[in-house]
Amino acid sequence: MSALNWFRRPRFTQEELTTDAVTAARRLLGATLWHRSPEGLVGIRLTETEAYGGTYRGHPDDASHAYRGETNRNRPMFGPAGHMYVYLVYGLHHCANIVVDVDGMPAAVLLRAGKIIYGDDLVRVRRAGIRPEHWADGPGKLARALGISTALSGKTVLSGYLQLRHGKIANDERIVRNVRRGIDYATYGKSFPWQFKLIKKRKND
Repeated sequence: MSALNWFRRPRFTQEELTTDAVTAARRLLGATLWHRSPEGLVGIRLTETEAYGGTYRGHPDDASHAYRGETNRNRPMFGPAGHMYVYLVYGLHHCANIVVDVDGMPAAVLLRAGKIIYGDDLVRVRRAGIRPEHWADGPGKLARALGISTALSGKTVLSGYLQLRHGKIANDERIVRNVRRGIDYATYGKSFPWQFKLIKKRKND
């Protein structure tokens, strides 16, 4: 599918994102996120996501940034669905999340990886020296490729210069589910199977 056809697909509505984080994380696979910055337009197809917030088998998600309550940093997670929550890891890497669920119920989907479908020339500058297959194969890499920083935390992805649009899962793709990575600090959440990834089907699938 050409980039133009991806961009013609319907935008997500707030109602579609007003659902639990696990449902939303699966729903966002294959979707596209577009960011028009002063430098230009970049579009990415989402191929890996993680859910944060809520409970699993009676245990709270203590890996969620909202687990201990509202702070200045995580405030977007407590707002209505359809906004960005962006945070900085180790003062180096930005991580982009889409806020989901009902207003006041903190939940978000971490955008772990994707494939650039528009704006290659700009991403090549942002990711100088990196091979295209590695431009956005991690959460920090994805945010850098899209030009996303904490300045966009709390901004809507439903219209304007950030737009989340519907995609599709190809016939030769399937979803795999695993535990989330990099959250060994969590007592319960480190074992939640809330990571979702698109992979190519094998011949026997």
